[in-house]
Amino acid sequence: MFPPCPANLTRAPQVYIKILDFALYSPGDKDSIPQLLLNEAEIYEILLQYPHPNMSQSLGCIVGGDGRLEGLSLLKYKSTLFERAHDISSFDLDQCKQCIAALKSALEHLHSLGLAHNDLSAFNIMFTDNGEPVLLDFDTSHPAGTVLDKGGQVSGWQGIPRALYKESSTECDLEALEYLDMWLKNNFEAMNESVSNDEL
Repeated sequence: MFPPCPANLTRAPQVYIKILDFALYSPGDKDSIPQLLLNEAEIYEILLQYPHPNMSQSLGCIVGGDGRLEGLSLLKYKSTLFERAHDISSFDLDQCKQCIAALKSALEHLHSLGLAHNDLSAFNIMFTDNGEPVLLDFDTSHPAGTVLDKGGQVSGWQGIPRALYKESSTECDLEALEYLDMWLKNNFEAMNESVSNDEL
C-alpha cells in the first residue's frame, strides 16, 4: 500500500508524543498532573532557546482545538541507560566514563540557567543513534529553591532513596550523578565478572 521512500527525500525525525500520565491521578489533587505537563513544556521552551547536545529536544507542543496543551512532541530515542548498562556488548568502561562526563556537562548547562533536573536516573537518560547520552524527562525540573511535589530523590529508581530533597537543587542533581557513576561502574564490573564466570 505504501510506496518505497526514495533516498533523496528528507526523512522526518522519529517522534515521541508525551501526554498526561493518568497513572499519577489522585482525586484530591486533580491539578498536579496537568501542571507537570505544563511545567515540562515551559522547561523545553527554555531549552529551545538554550540547547545542549546532551539534552533531549522538543519539537513543540501538541495543542487541541480548544487551545489546551495535550502533549509534547519530542525527538524519539531508542534505549535507556539502564538497558545499555545491562548489555556488555554495547557499553564498555570508557563509554561509561564518557556518558557521565556528558551528563555532567548537560547538568552544568541546566544549572547555569538557574534550573535543576531533580530526577536523574538510568531511566531518564537515553541515547541518540550516534550513541550520545541525552538527558530527558523535565517534568520535575524547576528553578533552584522551588518546593517539589515530585522528584528530589537520589537513587529512588533503585528502591529506597539514598537522599530526598524537598526543594529543587543542584545538590540533588550532583549527588544523583555521583550515585549513577558508582552504579554504572559496579554494574559494569558485575557484568564482566558474570561473563568471565560463564567462560570458565
